Amino acid sequence: MKGWHLTHDSWRLNRKEDGWKMTDKEWSVYLASISDEELKTAARDLKSAKPPSRVIAVLIFQQDLQAMKHFFSGKKPTEVLVWNRKVVQIIFGFGDASGEGFGDVFLNRDGLSIHVGVWNYTTRDESSNFREFRNPLEALKKEGE
Repeated sequence: MKGWHLTHDSWRLNRKEDGWKMTDKEWSVYLASISDEELKTAARDLKSAKPPSRVIAVLIFQQDLQAMKHFFSGKKPTEVLVWNRKVVQIIFGFGDASGEGFGDVFLNRDGLSIHVGVWNYTTRDESSNFREFRNPLEALKKEGE
């Protein structure tokens, strides 16, 4: 569902047409091309920008929706019999981690498993990438218990 995130943030000035964030070099070139100083200052201060009530979906979002439609088209999940020496269980889940908190939802044989919470002070001070990696790691550990 990367397309949802790219669409969600596509209104930001530092995004390309396909929703992906500009590289630092592309952003510098873009800022240098702006002649209006007021607009240039606003562009530099991305955090103060207010999101619009609607955005135009990026192309990959439509592709994501088509894949999800196909993925969930049956009344029950598809079962495939495989002759194998290992047993593997596939679980389906969503998760997210923000500055303050985290959450995840898994669909397993017992139904939905939901975890939500707030980060402790040590983890809250870590980078967003760290928290985005840590959340599914901790969630999968909980699911395995």
